[in-house]
Parts: sequence; structure tokens; C-alpha cells
Amino acid sequence: VGHHELMKVHGALFWNLSNLITTSEPPRVYVSSFWSKAYKPDTNHLLFETEKQALLYDMLYAVPLEALDRKVANLLRRAQMALIHACVLGTARMKLPAFFGKTKGKVKAIENLSQIYQEIQGKYKLPVVNFPAESEYKNFLAAHDLYDFPKLDQLEKKSGLIRKVQDLIGVQIPGLLRSISHNTIADPRQNRILLTMLERQEKQAAQNATHVKTDQHKNFLFAQAVAHMGKGSANPSLGGEPETTTA
Repeated sequence: VGHHELMKVHGALFWNLSNLITTSEPPRVYVSSFWSKAYKPDTNHLLFETEKQALLYDMLYAVPLEALDRKVANLLRRAQMALIHACVLGTARMKLPAFFGKTKGKVKAIENLSQIYQEIQGKYKLPVVNFPAESEYKNFLAAHDLYDFPKLDQLEKKSGLIRKVQDLIGVQIPGLLRSISHNTIADPRQNRILLTMLERQEKQAAQNATHVKTDQHKNFLFAQAVAHMGKGSANPSLGGEPETTTA
């Protein structure tokens, strides 16, 4: 297809996919030819080669880094959820009576989850958006005995687990993100083997285009010669027999 038709096809593709795209940023569409045959003459081979190089670059460099970044971000989110879970259960356990009124104490602790949330948010500086819905904890505590979980202060005194998780969230995991963002990987578009392969494809496409033009020129000369010979056969000055007419 030509330049105009290619743009029409590209626009029509995005128009048809618009109802399926749920993100604000449209997906990347690569326009190229990925078979081993040479390009036909008068095609968008320069655009195809550029898009092919961009695809290789994204596959070998951009996509792995983005996947690694998402894994680290997912690890950070899970660490925050684990910290919130330990703080909620440990704080609720601290509010239970030691001997008498255990059943009423568990019911009261479940009813006062909103106050426990506020206490944890102020003490550990945790964002409220990371806390699960209170209904989820109520369903969880309805199936598990709150007395089976350790108190938060005892857990911190024994192993310092809360401080370790806070250090993990505030220092270690962000350090991984910084190392990923500053990581440098060789651009595959500068790879000598890749450049050699692309240069060979471009030379082959140019040679094919030259052969096609030469063949077209030969065919044009042959057609001219045939037409000239046809005219010469009807012209006596060129050795042909004159046309005769009968009345």
C-alpha cells in the first residue's frame, strides 16, 4: 500500500480498537514487514526498517525494564499490605482483655476497627488509601480467633519486625527502583550484528529495485523496437513492402 493508504489503515485500526482500550495511553503499534523476503520497490521500506529497529529496542530493553519495575512496585505494595495487616491485628489484639470478657472484647474490637485504623495511620504514617475495607477485616476476624495473633508491642520487642518492614518499605525497595531507573543497557540498535543485518537488507532491497528498473527499461526498449519494426514493414524506404489497395 502507499503512504496515504497506510495512514488510513493505521487510523482505522485504532478506531476499531478504541472500544477495547481501557488505558489513557494508547498502545504502541509497530508498522513493518517481518518476513525474510526483500521489500518491493516503491514501498515504505525506510519506515519499516525504523519500526523494526524500534520493536527490537523495546523488546530487548524497554519491556524488560518496565516488567522489572512493575515487579518491584508490586513488592512494595505487598510489603505495605503486610505491615498494615500486622499493625491492625496486633493493635486489635492489644485491646483484648487477658482473662474475663474475652468474647465481648473481641466483638468490641471488631466494632472499633475505624478507631484502630486512625491510630495506626497516625503512629506509623501509613496512607489511608492502602487500608482494606473494614468489611474485609470483619469477615476475616469472624473466621479467625483474634487471640491467636500476637500483640503488636510484644512482636516489636522480640524481633523488631515492624522496624525491619518499615526500613524495607522506606529504604531498601526504593533503592531497587532507583537502581533500575539508572541502569544502563547497551542499545540493541547499536549492535554490530543487527546493523550488519539491516544494512544487508537495505542493499538487497536497493538491488532488487535497480533490477526492476533495469528490466522495465529493457522492456520499454524492446516495445519501442517492436513498434519501430512494425512501422518499418509498412514503409518502402525502410525495405518493407508497400501496402496495396484494390479498388
